[in-house]
Amino acid sequence: YFDKTDTASYESGIGVHNRVVPVPAALQDIVVDEEEADYCGTIWYERSVFAPKSWLGDDVFLRFDGIGLSSIIYINGIEVGHSQSAYGAIILNVTKQLHYGEDNKVVVKVSNEFSSQTVPSGQTVVTNEKHKVTATDAADRVPFGIYDTVTLYSVPPTRLVDIHARTISLEANEA
Repeated sequence: YFDKTDTASYESGIGVHNRVVPVPAALQDIVVDEEEADYCGTIWYERSVFAPKSWLGDDVFLRFDGIGLSSIIYINGIEVGHSQSAYGAIILNVTKQLHYGEDNKVVVKVSNEFSSQTVPSGQTVVTNEKHKVTATDAADRVPFGIYDTVTLYSVPPTRLVDIHARTISLEANEA
């Protein structure tokens, strides 16, 4: 949903403004309307996801491999995370926000407006009431929207998270 007024609050669901868009996909690659192709502002995504009861006792993560540019993620109306970078994965522990054995509403607020806090940084300039322009060299190269894979997965609470190997002895005939 394109939030052209930038005053909406859809943390619990978008409602009647439904429009189906493919995910993953950068919006500038899929829109055909000229006004939407040049859109600068906020968009909202909504999806229901089922969390099986068999995941109870596990840690559950929601992973976004790419959202451009800044984002806020909600599950069942609760903010679970945010990002100011168009690059890099966002991995959120959502174990406590899910309702197991039923559907859960995931809502993502995404903005393509640049600021000094976003990566890449830049500036968004309002040219009139209805039009904003991004002022940065990267504006045409930053994907807008959920442009990479999204995964909801569970892992056991006891698991190997990281490993470190250290060489104690290194000689010509053995290592």
